Amino acid sequence: MLLKPQGQRLALFKAKPGSAVWWIRMESLSLASKPSGARFRNDGPTYADLARFAAHQRDMFDSDEASIACFCGD
Repeated sequence: MLLKPQGQRLALFKAKPGSAVWWIRMESLSLASKPSGARFRNDGPTYADLARFAAHQRDMFDSDEASIACFCGD
């Protein structure tokens, strides 16, 4: 999972929220001597932030738009 791009990790966390647990736990242990703590990737959000975003993200096409009357071309 480490080398997957951010979008792919986000989709995975959205489909299987439990898959983020180990990664979040390892980052939270703060085993690194860096001021920013232990991070697997420094080029994006933490795994906890990514999982939180995936949990609250809505699907753009997952709505009742089909029930809205369309007046296209009138």
